Amino acid sequence: MVIFKKNAYSYKDLLKGINSLASELLSLGIKRGDYVAILLPNCPEFIISFFANWQIGAVSVPLDTRLNIEELNRIFRKLRITAVITNSHLLQAAQNIHAKPRFIIVKGKTSKRGEFPLKIDKMSTKAAHFMETLPENRILCQLSSGSTGSLKFIHRTGKSLLEEARSFSFRISLNHKDRVLCILPLSHSYALGTIALSSIFSGAALFLEQGFLPVELLELTRKNKITVFPATPFIYEILTRTYPDGKVDLNTLRLCISSGAPLRENTFVKFKKLYNKKICQLYGSTETGAVSINYPFNERKIGSVGRPLAKNKIKIVQDEILWGTVRTGDLGKIDERGYLYILGRKDDVINVAGSKVYPQEVEKVILAHSKVKEAVVVGVDYAYGQLIKAVVVPEGKVTSEEIIRYCREKLTIYKVPRIIELRKELPRTVTGKIVRNRLRSS
Repeated sequence: MVIFKKNAYSYKDLLKGINSLASELLSLGIKRGDYVAILLPNCPEFIISFFANWQIGAVSVPLDTRLNIEELNRIFRKLRITAVITNSHLLQAAQNIHAKPRFIIVKGKTSKRGEFPLKIDKMSTKAAHFMETLPENRILCQLSSGSTGSLKFIHRTGKSLLEEARSFSFRISLNHKDRVLCILPLSHSYALGTIALSSIFSGAALFLEQGFLPVELLELTRKNKITVFPATPFIYEILTRTYPDGKVDLNTLRLCISSGAPLRENTFVKFKKLYNKKICQLYGSTETGAVSINYPFNERKIGSVGRPLAKNKIKIVQDEILWGTVRTGDLGKIDERGYLYILGRKDDVINVAGSKVYPQEVEKVILAHSKVKEAVVVGVDYAYGQLIKAVVVPEGKVTSEEIIRYCREKLTIYKVPRIIELRKELPRTVTGKIVRNRLRSS
């Protein structure tokens, strides 16, 4: 079932909604291969919209509800989006899109054609005409900006999504007794492909939330007896700095999953000490879905993202991770037991007078400083190659000179940052991933 704002919807209820919305989409002339945007926050209607599109062979395009009109226009021009499934609250912004797509309102009081108030408990059980959708047909187009901030359009097939849900569920033993909390936006691949679809595939209860406040999140986890909590390193770091009144009982929580960025060892240690829960790290991307996870715990290796999931063929070619024939752009290594380690992004490697410097190596040193809260290392172009720049969020009073002296004690001289920039915070995406290109140019 899906639980949202104290309301529980069985998968049978959701199927009724899927059938009704699919029929409505067909009646509006939406056909197989058409791109249909989903502009909704986390809610049952998002899940219904995705599967209704899949049922008729349309391609879902989940959109971040925070996108501005300029960004929306760029996306709609590129993909030639036919229709938008949204709600009354977001309709005003969507109506300014130049392409003038059809609008399907799945939540709101209206009687206009194409504006479809969706009441899940009063849906028809009659299935819409099921368009033949082959496993290799594209059914999802997701937006990815990675760490660079430049927009990419990533297509996934029904087959790849089902294989991801099956292999991920099997690896973590996800089943109908589990209660999974999803606080990340469903427009993101980690939330939709890995969390939501795996929960539905395994029959687990999926709790949907729109954002979070740290103390409330801990109480929500306790009250709803959550067993699986997927999040990002940024969220886990915030929770290590959250000290609610009294002890929080998280005994029902059997699995904490981190993905979207590297998990700092310091965050892992602090979270374990504070809540007595280990965090396992998941590796994946928008292109590949979930690839590997450092689970089960009795095999956990510090710094590793674990072994590949079933049917995921991983190899290292010139330090780059290849998923099948897909170049991920990530650098890594595989040890003698088959454990995968992420060394960073290929594009992030810094060339200092012909010597390669991996940002994560320098970041690890700087983060060990007692007065550093966060640190990111990037390469800055100049006349003779690249210089190493470290952007640091201090915790207490610290100077640039002090950080440089500290690095000289710990690193080979060419790996020592030449530029230190102190900031109050780092630029991040909606899931907490740091946007590195903004740090290079600042």
